[in-house]
Amino acid sequence: LAKIELEYRTFVGDFAAIKDIFFDSKGKILKRSVKYVDLDNNSKKPDQQYLKDNSPMMNDFGYYKTTNKLPFYHLLAKKN
Repeated sequence: LAKIELEYRTFVGDFAAIKDIFFDSKGKILKRSVKYVDLDNNSKKPDQQYLKDNSPMMNDFGYYKTTNKLPFYHLLAKKN
């Protein structure tokens, strides 16, 4: 089991979107959840219009299932 926690923060809408993704040993997604937190008053109800307008950007959380997919993987390779 593996878990990824991704966080998107903004000061325009003053909130954070926290996404958790759980994977099994083969990389299959078992569960996803998203939690929104208003940074002004720590409530869980940010401005709904802002969420609607910025949904595509907030859902573009990227992740890599293996290290060789990382954009900087070539920097991690062993030098002989």
